[in-house]
Amino acid sequence: MKVVDLITSIRASTGHMSLDIVVGEGQIGASAVKLGAEVIATGADIQCALGRGPELVGHVLTTKSTVTDVNDFTNKTSVKYVFRDGLETQTFLSKVEVDQNGDAVVYRSRFTFI
Repeated sequence: MKVVDLITSIRASTGHMSLDIVVGEGQIGASAVKLGAEVIATGADIQCALGRGPELVGHVLTTKSTVTDVNDFTNKTSVKYVFRDGLETQTFLSKVEVDQNGDAVVYRSRFTFI
């Protein structure tokens, strides 16, 4: 099974921030989101509130998504991370192609708020 890691920093806004995780390419997947040691969201459709930006500075948000290739027309997989604060959107994309139909990929991310 392939593993894709995304490790980066993200600007904390002055307002309330949220995160959406979108599995792309017509594939299916499920994710878990942790802010520090606390699990704040799990499931196939992630849309979660993170809190006020100033309170997030210095904290680490981690995610783990398992994506399975179910689309017979492509072996491409992707996970998009969309951070919103009401005014600005910050988007990050991870992608990889599986070797065979039906293969799965583990996507891991680590975002440090600055």
